[in-house]
Amino acid sequence: MKYKNTLIAAREFRKFPTKAEKIMWEALRNRKFLNLKFRRQHIIKGFILDFYCPVLKLGIELDGSVHLREESRSYDQERDFVIKQCGITITRIENSAIEIALPAVLRALEFALKNKPSSTKLERVAEGRVRS
Repeated sequence: MKYKNTLIAAREFRKFPTKAEKIMWEALRNRKFLNLKFRRQHIIKGFILDFYCPVLKLGIELDGSVHLREESRSYDQERDFVIKQCGITITRIENSAIEIALPAVLRALEFALKNKPSSTKLERVAEGRVRS
């Protein structure tokens, strides 16, 4: 949702993460995933991304059951459109996938990142030539 004060909302979301967000943050924080720096609850154009990697312009959104509702779907589409206008790629992952099979989710994410057309920047980051 879009909040009047997104900074306060982002801070609250950081203080009280969902189970899936806690699990995913532990996997991403401190450059644990492909030596990439991720931010959590990062604000873009008044919207809050669950996780964001600035060097790849990658947003990761974790979706729980609330995202299955029609009003949430239309909101997510509008939100994704605005964020994509900033050149950010959004990847959506279901909470249950993270809670049940985190290693498989991370492998799939790594495969997708390494096999997308703009993966040369990821390769340079992995080789230590670009700092994220």
